[in-house]
Amino acid sequence: SAVITALWFNIILFIAVLGIYEILFQIFPSVYRKNRNSEVALPKSFLPLSWIPAILRVSSSQVRKLCGMDAYFFLRYIRLCFQICAVTGVYGGIILWPIYATGGNDAVGWYHLSMANLESKSLRLWFPTVFMYLMTLYVYFLINEEYKHYVECRMEFLTKGDSHVHPQQRYSLMVEQIPHELRSDQALRNYFEQLFPNRVHSACLVLHLPGLTELCVRRERVARRLEKCLNVQEITGRRPFHKVGVHKYVEVARRLKLYEDDPRLPHPGERTDSINYYSKYLDVLNEKLGEFRREKLKLAEEGEKSPRASQWIGSLGLRKPALEDCDALTVVSDDNMSVRSRLLFLIRRLGCDFIFGGLSNLNRPLDTVVDTMVGRTHTSNGFVTFTDLVTVTCAVRSPITHEAAVLGVQMAPDPRDIVWKNAHIDKAWSSSREAIANLLLGLGAILWSIPVTFVQALANLESLARIPGMLWINGVLSRDSAAFLNGYLPILALMGLIASLPLMLSWVALSFERRISKSDIQHSVIKRFFLLPTGKCLYHRYSRFYFGHTL
Repeated sequence: SAVITALWFNIILFIAVLGIYEILFQIFPSVYRKNRNSEVALPKSFLPLSWIPAILRVSSSQVRKLCGMDAYFFLRYIRLCFQICAVTGVYGGIILWPIYATGGNDAVGWYHLSMANLESKSLRLWFPTVFMYLMTLYVYFLINEEYKHYVECRMEFLTKGDSHVHPQQRYSLMVEQIPHELRSDQALRNYFEQLFPNRVHSACLVLHLPGLTELCVRRERVARRLEKCLNVQEITGRRPFHKVGVHKYVEVARRLKLYEDDPRLPHPGERTDSINYYSKYLDVLNEKLGEFRREKLKLAEEGEKSPRASQWIGSLGLRKPALEDCDALTVVSDDNMSVRSRLLFLIRRLGCDFIFGGLSNLNRPLDTVVDTMVGRTHTSNGFVTFTDLVTVTCAVRSPITHEAAVLGVQMAPDPRDIVWKNAHIDKAWSSSREAIANLLLGLGAILWSIPVTFVQALANLESLARIPGMLWINGVLSRDSAAFLNGYLPILALMGLIASLPLMLSWVALSFERRISKSDIQHSVIKRFFLLPTGKCLYHRYSRFYFGHTL
């Protein structure tokens, strides 16, 4: 009866979801028929399921071209699961069901068609054993074929690209932890030009420009208001008017830059034509945006001239170029040494070299903290584009510098995959945040049973009725309804708690660790989502083994 109930429940749910899709498909064609110029022509019919024949005629290459690699392999994964279940079900019904049905163990219900109907030590047990081994080999074969197909598609993607991805991405590297000396477009390009002569197409540094973001947001807001005013004029036939600076506190509005202080615009409190006002306002913002952009582009090319932590520490003589270092037995001429150099030479000979080495090692962490807290315009991240794929492959596999934790390179992600508000974050700062997050999540994995126990304790009608204002539950539900809810509430509560974990982990990766790419965020979410329950199970197992109890 439980199997029949579950079967009918899933059939009803399937029909409901399919019906909702059919209704939305007809109401919102712009959403479900987005690629109007695609090679797949969906029939314009009101008949249900009329789109299925056209979808079945689409080839794999068309799906990969229209949907992209991610959607294509997700569909292949669904097909793989369906193929495994179908083959296993068909051969299991043909071969195993007759063997189970004649097992003679007098099992009832659905157990009559399972191994429960086989007698102990019966020779029939060899049939499901051999069948399981054969099905396992078949699954391994299918997975191996999928891997082969993935390699073929991956090589084709690397050589020919994808219609959804700009071709420049395949020729570009993302460079992280750029030293201060190379934090300009020209300096970064010159450095890679020395490593790969005549192979560098361009280089650009990621700039942290919150002012540019603010201007763009204000321009979008003004453009929306202008479009709204134009629509009002078209509908009503009258030009709209409003008062400039309608906020109660004009000085607060001016301080928050809710409107622009410009002599070409009306003063706050004046009644003006909305279309003329927002048109002039948009022109003012476009001019300011162009000036801001030209200024920052020039700054990106020339580099920043402000002093850095490494520079003022280096000015104290704590850092020296590698070619100026000498052995302890080197004889230095007194004629070529200044008073400051003699003093530093004497201090080093007195055994204080480790102090200078320790202070010089503090340069880069101190620079990272200063850049993150102060918000420098020139960041430690950038992009370098080459002219051929061979050079890109060589650069991503070769050491770019002899110094550790400097100039880390990787293939540039798809521009749509980059979280641009985090593109300026230094990798060292993000790694320190990642260590803190891993420590807290490890503690959460150990204490995972506490929220689970708390949710399970509340997930019943008796506990909910004790909450003030929830006594009405006892008088509304019947006995059968209460039993049904008491059986499903703990499951739903646990599913809700588990479903909230990806949202929490995504927030940690995006807002706390400030990861740069969406793929990196999703990878961290999947890894930690797997490790949280696993860590809890391992902790409970070992604590019960060593101490006889758990938290």
